[in-house]
Amino acid sequence: MGSNRQDRYPRTGRARDAVDYAAVFLAVVTPLAVITPDLTVADANEAYLATVERTQEEVIGTPLFELLPPDGTDKRAVEGPEALRSSLLEVLRTGKPDVMDVLRYPVRDQRTGKFRDRFFAPVNVPILDGSGHVALVLHHAEEVTSYVGGDFDRARGLAGGSVPPGYAHTRDLVRRNRRLALQASHDRVVSRVLQDAMLTALPEPDDLALVARYIANTEADQVGGDWYDAAVLPSGSTMVAIGDVVGHDIRAAAGMGQLRGLLRALAWDREESPASILTRVDRAMPGLRIDTLATAILGSIESLGTSGSRQLRWSNAGHPPPLLVAGDGTVEILETDNDLPLGAGLGTPRSDHIHRLAPGSTLFFYTDGLVERRNRSREVGVARLSGALRRCHHLPLDEILDEVIAAVAGNAPEDDIAVLAICVAPTDRCSESEPHPRGGPAGAGTRGTRRARPCSVDSCVSAEGDPIPRGSA
Repeated sequence: MGSNRQDRYPRTGRARDAVDYAAVFLAVVTPLAVITPDLTVADANEAYLATVERTQEEVIGTPLFELLPPDGTDKRAVEGPEALRSSLLEVLRTGKPDVMDVLRYPVRDQRTGKFRDRFFAPVNVPILDGSGHVALVLHHAEEVTSYVGGDFDRARGLAGGSVPPGYAHTRDLVRRNRRLALQASHDRVVSRVLQDAMLTALPEPDDLALVARYIANTEADQVGGDWYDAAVLPSGSTMVAIGDVVGHDIRAAAGMGQLRGLLRALAWDREESPASILTRVDRAMPGLRIDTLATAILGSIESLGTSGSRQLRWSNAGHPPPLLVAGDGTVEILETDNDLPLGAGLGTPRSDHIHRLAPGSTLFFYTDGLVERRNRSREVGVARLSGALRRCHHLPLDEILDEVIAAVAGNAPEDDIAVLAICVAPTDRCSESEPHPRGGPAGAGTRGTRRARPCSVDSCVSAEGDPIPRGSA
């Protein structure tokens, strides 16, 4: 959100100020060298000096490939230095880290003057300056010679010039890990694209204001199957839905897309209660081979005449309960005996529930990533959410979402979060105060949150997060 880590985590920033990073660098047992754009060694730690068998005076300020010259008597010996040079130049060019294959690099023995085969698993990482350009490269030179092992000359002779078995095994492990990392990165990109495509702009029905947010978690290797949806049906009622597919990978994102599309189509197909529609979803999933499990709430907001009141008819398939915020800030937890999640099996009983929605009230749907953390139960999270909504209810609707998410989930969500809020017979309070900075209409699947006026844990929820009794807050 434009702030650096120290701004977002002031306590962490103060702790970091007390760390002597020069001492840490020198003490790290992994060989590390800092390389400049002209491939000169700017600094090196003790482990690196021991690896190359040189003193600090001999290393610092010396071009890397003068420090470790190739063996001119062996044509194959230049492959290692050339591969290392190419990796360093690529990191300088792209600004992306490079995990290299295990590298054979003959190094001159300072005592005998002879070259000796040594094997390394190099990692080269860019160090960026304040403008985001690569200023230096951190060269991680982990030696794996002892792991490769063996008499290399004899091994090559027996194998007819092939590499030693230990080397081949280490190289294959590195390559396999690299392929897995690339596949995981690809899966994350595809999953994000799927999620963005599915989280479309919300409708604008008469006398209702809808705003939604989607926030990705901070763990790069995790992708969720959270979604929200809303549509004005032919009957004139407004269908609202929120759900969370089990899993954190590309299959979860694909399952989310399938379920969301199926639920939307069945809701549009005929006028039925939410429980009946979810029952049809259960029945269709095996036949369509949608092999997943998901919690969800499907609701229908229906008019009760000219008074401006509405009623919510909903069915809950194992999802966290929705919250209803009255115009005066009173929060009611619409908790029921939940039915089983979607995909739990045919014949799962489904129930409908009805609740009146007064003009000026706001419905709040969310996924468990908002209220659950590793060190916090769902009950405590829902209580904190209730308190945040009560204390921030006076803000415009879009700001309520941003502030409450920040107050309850913090700056580092552990899971993806989807939130959908609906204001009944909206007043000026329910309208957006300004366009969302991420572009597009608020609620169109935005990532991240906009911080409007601070509505911190101190001001929006009790510091203790005391559980709020069922029924009201």
